[in-house]
Amino acid sequence: MNGNSKNKQVEYIMKKLYYRFGDIPKSERSSIWRGEIKIGEEKGVSVYETHKNLDGTYVPILPYPPTEKCLNDYYYYLRYYNGDRYLVTGNLLDERGSDGEPLLNDVKVIEKLFH
Repeated sequence: MNGNSKNKQVEYIMKKLYYRFGDIPKSERSSIWRGEIKIGEEKGVSVYETHKNLDGTYVPILPYPPTEKCLNDYYYYLRYYNGDRYLVTGNLLDERGSDGEPLLNDVKVIEKLFH
């Protein structure tokens, strides 16, 4: 490991980590869906806060207070989602997403998670 990559690791360790289902949109704006219809875009990338378990795995944390749609989406992602999952960091925006989730910009993927 060279000095530059060690410095990057230390920089990322100092930042808060988040859990992301799916690839980061190129626009850094997540879509807002109602069923199969896209009704808008968030002001950033939707993520979940995360918790690191003793075995080193990460789990997403449900936003509080959860809405009914938030609970449904959370359950779907944990139970049925087969797409990519990422551990990410970025700049936390002051606003929350339409389901109360944190929004980030300048998102950096730290690690692809396996499920």
